[in-house]
Amino acid sequence: MKTSSLFPQFEQLKDVEALCVVFFDLVDSSLLKRKLGPVEGVAVAMRHNDLCTQAVEWYGGQVVKYIGDAVMAVFKTPLAGILAALEVKHVIITQGYRFQTKIGVSHGIITPVVTTGADYLGYTVDLGARLVNQAGPNQVVTDEVTFSLLKPVLKSFSQVIFRFIGVQELKGVGKISLIEFTHADLGFAENAPAAKRGFSRNSGAGQELPKLAALYRQEGKATERSFGTLLERITPRDADLEAVSAGFQSVRHVLTEVYDLPVREVVVSGSLARGTMLRPVGDVDLLVLLAETSLEPGKILQALGQVVTKAGLSTDLQVGQTGAGFRFQNMRFKLIPGLIRKVDGQAKLQMAGEDGTWVDRNPVAPENWMNRAVGRHGPDFLALLRLLHVWRRNNCPVMRSLHLEMLTDFILGKVQLTVGPEGLYNWFRYLHQIISTHREPFIAEPGDGPGYVDSYLFSSRPLFNRFGRIVTTSLTMAGQALNLELKKQPAQARSQWRVLLGPEFES
Repeated sequence: MKTSSLFPQFEQLKDVEALCVVFFDLVDSSLLKRKLGPVEGVAVAMRHNDLCTQAVEWYGGQVVKYIGDAVMAVFKTPLAGILAALEVKHVIITQGYRFQTKIGVSHGIITPVVTTGADYLGYTVDLGARLVNQAGPNQVVTDEVTFSLLKPVLKSFSQVIFRFIGVQELKGVGKISLIEFTHADLGFAENAPAAKRGFSRNSGAGQELPKLAALYRQEGKATERSFGTLLERITPRDADLEAVSAGFQSVRHVLTEVYDLPVREVVVSGSLARGTMLRPVGDVDLLVLLAETSLEPGKILQALGQVVTKAGLSTDLQVGQTGAGFRFQNMRFKLIPGLIRKVDGQAKLQMAGEDGTWVDRNPVAPENWMNRAVGRHGPDFLALLRLLHVWRRNNCPVMRSLHLEMLTDFILGKVQLTVGPEGLYNWFRYLHQIISTHREPFIAEPGDGPGYVDSYLFSSRPLFNRFGRIVTTSLTMAGQALNLELKKQPAQARSQWRVLLGPEFES
């Protein structure tokens, strides 16, 4: 007995099918016809359609229709659809055909249309048409839902590789994660539009950055015009932050969604999260929080490196004791693993130590400390830190960034420092006094850490002596610059500051 109110609706939709829709679209067909002439141009288009038709038939699919120089086909499974797509790409490239194709693959519910021939309507068809528009020449693109269906069987096809290439807002469809498939021997379509675009700026990417990153948008209140100009030059801009967020989203998606890794979350860390990153943007630290595992940090870092490489995110991969660095979308990222363990019923955080073991340390403690420091000193604290980081970048690379920041907080507890020449001079003066009187570490790690952030200096006498010489020279030059200003010799003063602060300082 059919008493449910759902049955009449089912009667209307009972003919829907779950099929894989594949669109093949000849690249620059109009240009080919102009270049080759109408006869040869049409012949090339026919060879394209014939090749696609043959591949569809090989893999048990059905050509639905020809749309000019494009082919729409359906398959019973997404595996058959993606393999047919890869077959077409492989033949075109390996046999040196004079044409290229773009391919979009989507799987889902579609509705058959009663016509003189087969045809289908529905969201999946619309998505396939949008995906082929996102693809570049000889690029096979699918969506995350279709990829999730393919994922369990991909282990049987070691020659098939894939990568996440971004999120796009597709008209009439919404935000879609894009995944590219290819043969391992052919590589990815590096020049493809979708691969270049990465994360869409309309996707709310900026909301993913820590709240301190918003302080980059505030103007630094320097006491002297040249220093204000320097701050404008070295402070990351909206475009820089959007680019970082785009890369971060891609990496996070791959680590948390695409591969089977015990990753709980990926968050921005390091100098960017603390609000002290400089332009040009340097290494972006990404904290990878993992569920409890018996693997040592070295094994975890190797696995992370393999994943970003297989996903096509990584070039110039470098795996160290505490992190894995790689270049992606014209910037460097560093993956820093953090382990979440339960001890006596409570979650405990650990990080990779220099000795290759997990050590008790809160990986977000530096960001929490910075939030409190900004609360104590105001946003000008970050502007001052950026000026000091420019000095560190140009003159004192031996000094670690967090040490500089916590040391500045310590000095501000003794004396007021302005964002300008006098503030920098006083910072050098107090630092010179500190290293003249201290012979052991004294700045404790944030968050009740087990050690000191300045222990690296005091554990090496040659390094400590080198640091002392740099500080002494910098103090002397800053004092000379102030004296030259008093003597009404601004050009000579700016020359001194340019040595201390680098070529970004105003000429």
